[in-house]
Amino acid sequence: MYWEKLSRNWKKALCITVSLALAALGQFSLHRKGYPLDGPLFYGLAGVCFLAYLWQGSGRFPRSERGVARKLAILNNRSKVLLLLSLASAVLAFLSLGGNRFTRTGLTFWVLSVLLFLAGSVELPEDNSGEAWKQRMDLARFRSSWDWTLPTLILILAAGAFFRFYHLASVPAEMTSDHAEKLLDVWDVLHGKYSIYFVRNTGREPFQFYWTALLIRLVPMGISHLALKLGTSLVSWFTLPYMYLLGKELFDQETGILAAGFLAVNRWHVAITRVGLRFPLTAFFLAPALYHLFRAMRTNERNQWLWAGLWLGAGLHGYTAFRVVPLLFVLLFLTKLLWDVAGRLTGRLVEKDGTTLDPRLWYNGALSGTLAMLVFLPLLRYWHDDPKMFWYRSMSRAEARMTTKQMWHVFWSNAWNALKMFNWKGDVVWVNTVPGSPVLGAVTGGLFVLGVLYLFWSLFRWGDRRSAYLFVVLFVMLLPSILSLAYPRENPSVVRAGGAVLAVAIIVALPLSLMAKAWKQALGNVWGSWTAVVITAALWAVAIGGSYNWYFHVYDLQYRESAWNSTEMAKVLGGFAESVSDYKHIYIKAWPYWVDTRTVGINLGDVHWNNASLKIRDLVHKDDPAPKMYLLNPVDVKSLEYLEKAYPKGRHYLYHSRTPTRDFVVFWVTER
Repeated sequence: MYWEKLSRNWKKALCITVSLALAALGQFSLHRKGYPLDGPLFYGLAGVCFLAYLWQGSGRFPRSERGVARKLAILNNRSKVLLLLSLASAVLAFLSLGGNRFTRTGLTFWVLSVLLFLAGSVELPEDNSGEAWKQRMDLARFRSSWDWTLPTLILILAAGAFFRFYHLASVPAEMTSDHAEKLLDVWDVLHGKYSIYFVRNTGREPFQFYWTALLIRLVPMGISHLALKLGTSLVSWFTLPYMYLLGKELFDQETGILAAGFLAVNRWHVAITRVGLRFPLTAFFLAPALYHLFRAMRTNERNQWLWAGLWLGAGLHGYTAFRVVPLLFVLLFLTKLLWDVAGRLTGRLVEKDGTTLDPRLWYNGALSGTLAMLVFLPLLRYWHDDPKMFWYRSMSRAEARMTTKQMWHVFWSNAWNALKMFNWKGDVVWVNTVPGSPVLGAVTGGLFVLGVLYLFWSLFRWGDRRSAYLFVVLFVMLLPSILSLAYPRENPSVVRAGGAVLAVAIIVALPLSLMAKAWKQALGNVWGSWTAVVITAALWAVAIGGSYNWYFHVYDLQYRESAWNSTEMAKVLGGFAESVSDYKHIYIKAWPYWVDTRTVGINLGDVHWNNASLKIRDLVHKDDPAPKMYLLNPVDVKSLEYLEKAYPKGRHYLYHSRTPTRDFVVFWVTER
């Protein structure tokens, strides 16, 4: 009875709000994994309410207006000269960058080739008068367009900073062998070994090592786990503004804000960020690359194409998973081509500017691709010199001895498992996540399901190309995980699929953005906005609480229980060396599958300290009168007996770690 008296706008607002609550309950029930039917039941009811909202003709985002780019000549004389000089510099750079080393000559020609290319292709404003610049710098207009956006973004950046820098020195607590390998590469950079591709540990792209070396030069923290974590946390934090711009470019300002807000506190992105490995570099480079690409495809502004090419080329120096992004760019362009041709045939597309029907768009796209290749040039040279090592890390996971039929079976099985990581079962690698935990929490998991439902609806009901774009981004950025055909147990991988977090953040934001619009229609702009803000703030607060508990309690505890406590070992050894002896007379009796002794040396402040051996006799020097200390695994009883015989006056005790099962034996001798 009361429902019939409500206006249509009120019904729509209530439908979508109830669907959000039911979806969150559904995901919460899936997390509990208690009663198996609760989750699907709540999700089914949420879907019905959400479809009831959409069925009333709601939910269509207005298309962004296509800007009209200046019709520049394909090539003028100035551009021809500069681009030819750029090509010549690129050839000289390619010839000078052999031997897997950045040389001064090669680096100079490489940078010069990029700068000359930009000088020959960049689009300059037609009006460079003082009045034109004054209008561009109109602060009053800037303030009016950012009246609520700027303080909201500041709040989001503050939340993102908290999740990325709070207790960074202690969470996650310990290094693994991967960290030791990377810090050895950073040490090489700091001591003059400027590699293009770092071949240690099956090969890695160079960005993180130079970025970390720069931070160590600027901040007095030495070669340490913290240096790695600070570097990755910074690039993750820098991703948030472009996350906002990407969401705004595809849909609207509210969607951009919401996407950035949920990315800031998303436990998936936080966990792969703070561990200190290269994982967040994919999203860091992909966010601006996609923003400029989508803007370029919409407006055909040449400078946007150039920005997209710059970020694409730079991203290939980051993390191996980024290598699928050139494929992603091609598929997104083909998707645009398909929609433009279909629009032309059906009469929905009349003008050509900013579409694939304009030959200048193809020319600008070619410029973008060429610029990306120039930025990629040093790695291109290394690829030419040693293709086996360049592709080793990727191909070792993709190549599998099986028939084509078996390979496709594994591929689709991997694809299904990769999709399940969002809401049901995630990665099992303890370094990067809580094993088996889905990457989305109760709030974001529920919103994601509704967002996917909305994308299907808008794609098939309205033919909205933005839905197709997001599906393409999501699937392609999952491929680095899905293509682990030789080792399907490594899929899903939250780190190889890390680039997909951008599409997920936008998908999560869409239902909330629709909810805000529904309440504005029901209550008016002012009261509707405040209602939407209250609902969104409540959901965001729940998401923050869930992420905080998941990461700083559950993840932190399981990480400590899984990692070896090299910091405690270094503290004991370092204290003895500083107060009683020296660093030459402290030792670790190694044990299979125990601590990586290189991490102990790094925590001691010496990357090359490694007084360790699997044979205790190699560490015993009876003729040396200096005080000595040994660390042993508690189960290594024979080595302890050997030390007691070698040093009858020695003493030992069991060091009790703050983490259960991580105790170790300390043996020391101060007199013969």
